[in-house]
Amino acid sequence: MQACYAMFIAIAMTSPVFAQSVAGGADEPPPGPVPAVTSPAPEETPTTGIASAQPNRPRWAWPIRASFLKYPKAAAAKRVTGKVELRCTVSDAKGRVKCIVVSETPEGYDFGSEAVKGIEENMRAAPGVPVGTVMTTPPMKFTFPG
Repeated sequence: MQACYAMFIAIAMTSPVFAQSVAGGADEPPPGPVPAVTSPAPEETPTTGIASAQPNRPRWAWPIRASFLKYPKAAAAKRVTGKVELRCTVSDAKGRVKCIVVSETPEGYDFGSEAVKGIEENMRAAPGVPVGTVMTTPPMKFTFPG
């Protein structure tokens, strides 16, 4: 860590801007153009052409919709809410997936099995995502209507 600070200080001390500020010319603009500091542009994903902040992360073909998920009967009877996360593996060239439950809260109300069924029946990986690729779902919340 000290080497990083020493390198920064060494670079700063040898820069023309630092030399001017030490010489008393701090109010004067530095000579020549000053390079801007920017973050790198996000890469384009080859399958969609859409810029992504996480270019290597596999993508779903469309967003997960609440209408894909059925409320479990056991949970509805007791007006219980829940949350589920799944891990899915692309199973064929059409983008179909097979999913397993990573987390389910609370357990015992079939939130996980209903989520698996809904995602496997309605979701696909984006075109170009290779078979065997593992994808995750965002946390899916089941909230009792009304």
